Amino acid sequence: MLSECKEKLLKSLGSNYRFATSADVTKAREAATPGAVNNWTASNQVKPRNLPGKVNEYGFDVSTTSGFWVIKE
Repeated sequence: MLSECKEKLLKSLGSNYRFATSADVTKAREAATPGAVNNWTASNQVKPRNLPGKVNEYGFDVSTTSGFWVIKE
């Protein structure tokens, strides 16, 4: 069922989107500092879950380790 929902999400976004690979996510987490991850407490969190917890210099959530990400080509 999850894979069906994920495919439906991609289809609704259009042909220029794909799911991120683990290498893509690592690149986004490391951002401007390849090989290291900068992180700061997010200033604008979604309550009550306090997400994102930590962000890098580009605002990418570096504390979330599960889930999936979508990339625009």
